[in-house]
Amino acid sequence: MSSFVVVVGIHSAGKSTLGHQLAEITPNAEYVSGGKEKNQILIEQKIKKPLRQLNQQESLILNKALFEKLSKRYAGSDKTVILNMHTTHSNPVAKDSFIRLIPERFARQIQSIILLKVEPIEAIQRRIARGNDPARTSMDFHQVKKEYLAEAMEARFLASKYKIPLLVMPSDMPPKALISKAVSFIGLQRQRLKIQPSKTGGKNLRRATYLRRR
Repeated sequence: MSSFVVVVGIHSAGKSTLGHQLAEITPNAEYVSGGKEKNQILIEQKIKKPLRQLNQQESLILNKALFEKLSKRYAGSDKTVILNMHTTHSNPVAKDSFIRLIPERFARQIQSIILLKVEPIEAIQRRIARGNDPARTSMDFHQVKKEYLAEAMEARFLASKYKIPLLVMPSDMPPKALISKAVSFIGLQRQRLKIQPSKTGGKNLRRATYLRRR
């Protein structure tokens, strides 16, 4: 049975870079961009509204479709799917709205969560350097900080409620140390899922300790 390792964090936190590297190093793993998959679903369903303009109900429906699509794709596989996505986003139509992205029904499929923490100034500098998203580059320090706090709060909520192991890492760690820590974390959780018994005949193996680093 495949398992999902979800790499989360705000834009420019380094999710794609870490996700690709983890998929290359982790045995039998594959990288998936949640954003690209969701944009493809929007095209297939002929929905012209951008991801960031979806309301709460639309976002949950889209992410439900994402997890259903990935579940079918990896059915019968024992791959570790490194999924790059967000836990929340702010709807620009109502800037203070809190949009939850991961349907709780599918949270149980997640083996572990890696949250990349990036300082607002660093995120702003990276966005300016990229220069490909005016809406993001125009955000100020307080908006970016609020964006991260919302992302982190949702990640911790999912981890706490569903006992999903959570690793929080600052994205400015030396690259080798960052990768090494993430690989060790994923390996540890895979071993725990293999060796820990289940009281429900193997249907609910997620008994790993909720790890949290401030």
